[in-house]
Amino acid sequence: MSLDVIATGYPSFDFIFQVSRAAQPGETGIILDTHGLEEATPGGCVCNIAVACARLGLKAGVAIVLGDDVQGNRYCDLLAAKGADTRGVQLVAGGHSPYSLLFVEPGGRHQTFYYPGVSDREDIALTLDDTFARGTRWGVIAVGNATHNHVVAEWFARLGIPILWSLKGDPHAYPHALVERLADLSDVVVVNEDEARALQAMLDLRALDMLFERGIRAVVVTLGARGSRIMDGRRSIEVPAVPPLELVDPTGAGDAFIAGMLYGLCRDLPLEIGARVGAVVASFVLEAWGCQTNLPDTTQMKERYRHAFGENLPVRVD
Repeated sequence: MSLDVIATGYPSFDFIFQVSRAAQPGETGIILDTHGLEEATPGGCVCNIAVACARLGLKAGVAIVLGDDVQGNRYCDLLAAKGADTRGVQLVAGGHSPYSLLFVEPGGRHQTFYYPGVSDREDIALTLDDTFARGTRWGVIAVGNATHNHVVAEWFARLGIPILWSLKGDPHAYPHALVERLADLSDVVVVNEDEARALQAMLDLRALDMLFERGIRAVVVTLGARGSRIMDGRRSIEVPAVPPLELVDPTGAGDAFIAGMLYGLCRDLPLEIGARVGAVVASFVLEAWGCQTNLPDTTQMKERYRHAFGENLPVRVD
């Protein structure tokens, strides 16, 4: 069975804390809610994207490394239960699975501290099976083990699978050589404004649209509450955000946006429509605690799309 999407990167169980403000060195911050202390929620960009895609009816799988501990086996079971293909999950005997501590300020700014565990070990070769990936519509490179991401990107390229690259502000995960290679191999790049500036600096670009000289098809810049901007080398399109019914937790909204983009790409819709779908999916995530708690199914997404944009979501544009 061919998949629509295969995503790779760091998995995680997340402990999310609402805090009064980001504490500076020597200061004490106040945790405002005990919710994050009670139970970790499933997260990690790669898994958030895959699960959101599965909720939207896409056939989505992951290529990730987890420990063969209670947490790793639990996450593997959760992914399967949520409709993600787990044939690419590698459980390492004796390994510790990763988790994140996220501290979110009232305005939505956050700090993230990640324990990668076995997922970041360079001595573990990621097992890749061509039969798992052959025929896949899109490959996703999310923040993850730099060695593994390099190998997976080359794997996608060899199999002719177009790449959507989700850059994150993690210098450890993105050494210069990997950034250079992903800039050459990727078809679509998704960044926020800070990541866009960092990417320009890393590649010594006078302007972001110089990426098109390397063969990139489109650059999508997420702008938070201001929506997103799509650049394809010929024009720039602004797409508005879709406001949530209630803002509860911003964690994972960017991954949900990417899943919406992938829905559009896999349905051969224009990038502008994909960004609209991304805005809709992200609005659901903002309404609940955790990255995968409130992901919409296709019916819910289409209904909110119609309400937000005053028209039905196109099925396909030829």
